[in-house]
Amino acid sequence: FDQFLNELNTVSSVDDLSNLSSVQRQTLNWLLNEDGLELCPGDDTLVQRYVTALIYFTTNGDNWTKCSKTDFTCGSNRLDD
Repeated sequence: FDQFLNELNTVSSVDDLSNLSSVQRQTLNWLLNEDGLELCPGDDTLVQRYVTALIYFTTNGDNWTKCSKTDFTCGSNRLDD
């Protein structure tokens, strides 16, 4: 956990990452416990993955109406939208 904090403090404060009710902590928890990539500290894409997920959680991504996790048309390369 501390290794992740050390790496991610370049984009989020340790206070935000430690605050159990912050979106930064929610994102960190997702990265540690749910992300299927299972990235390790030191991985070249860790910060990028964290920031991308942070944007998702900050903008309430579960409720997006286009390309949400329940929209099975995403990725179909539709050009008519």
